[in-house]
Amino acid sequence: MDKNEVRQNFLKSLRVAINNTSVYFRDHPVFIKSVEDLKLKIDSFFAMIGPLKITVKANSLIFGDEEMQGMRLYKEIVEFLHTRKVENIEIKEGISIDELINFLTKVSLSSK
Repeated sequence: MDKNEVRQNFLKSLRVAINNTSVYFRDHPVFIKSVEDLKLKIDSFFAMIGPLKITVKANSLIFGDEEMQGMRLYKEIVEFLHTRKVENIEIKEGISIDELINFLTKVSLSSK
């Protein structure tokens, strides 16, 4: 697997977890499964790439120095995070499932 594939897998898993946050309650098995998958993708990200820092711009995501834009996947995540006024995401190695659940439930709240 190359770095781009690891990044894509992480973003796809993040999108699924975000979508499930808005559909299912916090303890629902489908939501928990999506968060567990996201955790696996984050662990793969750390193993191959290193620190997970994302900057959210109006039309793109920036991983380090690399700007990601154009694909529908990026647009959906950017739209979701930008409307909630999320500017940066930094995930540290060793993040727990509970911390991911808290992050996803808080970021899914209305920006109001």
